[in-house]
Amino acid sequence: MIDKNAEKQYDTEKEIDHKEFLEMIPHYLAGDLREKDLLLFLDHIKTCHSCYEELETAFMVDRTVRYLDDELDDDAEGSYDLPRMMKDDIREKTREVYARQNARHVFRVILIIVIMAVVLVLGDFFDIWDITGMI
Repeated sequence: MIDKNAEKQYDTEKEIDHKEFLEMIPHYLAGDLREKDLLLFLDHIKTCHSCYEELETAFMVDRTVRYLDDELDDDAEGSYDLPRMMKDDIREKTREVYARQNARHVFRVILIIVIMAVVLVLGDFFDIWDITGMI
């Protein structure tokens, strides 16, 4: 079991090496990688075939155990296309990370616009400049 409180922080200024990647796999499967680490992880598997295969093996074991647990609980039937599920999982996590980053960028832009508006209104109110006279 992974202790979510004991997060290891990886050096986000460089690419991760194979040893770090292998250490990150259980955290990826548990969904508890920090966003910066997740980006490093996802970037690494795009270019490193051996690490992709390691992830694929770990993903298959993890999902098979989950499937067996679900089957015992629910008597569920059906089959899993594990390689497709892993690709879908990678695609979904990548989409989520970039969506969060985009939302933060939009928030920052809106915040800057609001701050600028407040500064202009206060400047006009305290007669630093005359905005209302320009309108």
